[in-house]
Amino acid sequence: GISNPQVEWALKQSIPVLTHGQAVGKFMQGELLHRKFRGISVLGCHGKTTVTAMTAIALKTLKLDPTYTVGTSEIFPGGDAGQLGSSEYFVAEADEYVSDMKFDRTVKFLYQHPEFAIINNIDFDHPDVYKDLASVKKTFLKFCLENVVDHGKLIVNLDDKNICDILPLIK
Repeated sequence: GISNPQVEWALKQSIPVLTHGQAVGKFMQGELLHRKFRGISVLGCHGKTTVTAMTAIALKTLKLDPTYTVGTSEIFPGGDAGQLGSSEYFVAEADEYVSDMKFDRTVKFLYQHPEFAIINNIDFDHPDVYKDLASVKKTFLKFCLENVVDHGKLIVNLDDKNICDILPLIK
């Protein structure tokens, strides 16, 4: 069963309970904020927090006032790891780990449906979730094919062999 008293209470009150992955995906869709966002998801087995923060700070520096969520407590020189901005851009760290090992084994980034996806690298990580590198590549490919919107753009690190391996499978 559930061992979190706040979750137990919310469920008894018929209040929806979301995992972090689900919540980020819902916010990116804009429904919860009654806005339309142009999502920017940052993926990678290593460095995604840094690249997400750099993307958010670059947009802030350009005076584009993005909404963003970065998987850390604070970003330098931007301050808080998240902000509700006024522009159409929503930048989100897109984690390849599962939402919850016990209750929701959906990979967190599969809840996001961005217009832009930045992939820094693909590597065999999280052996408690993925059996091998091929299964990690398959999940990243699934994201590219099914989650990036039809008119979306993919920005990738071409120095990463594992990214280059899946590119021929993506239109």
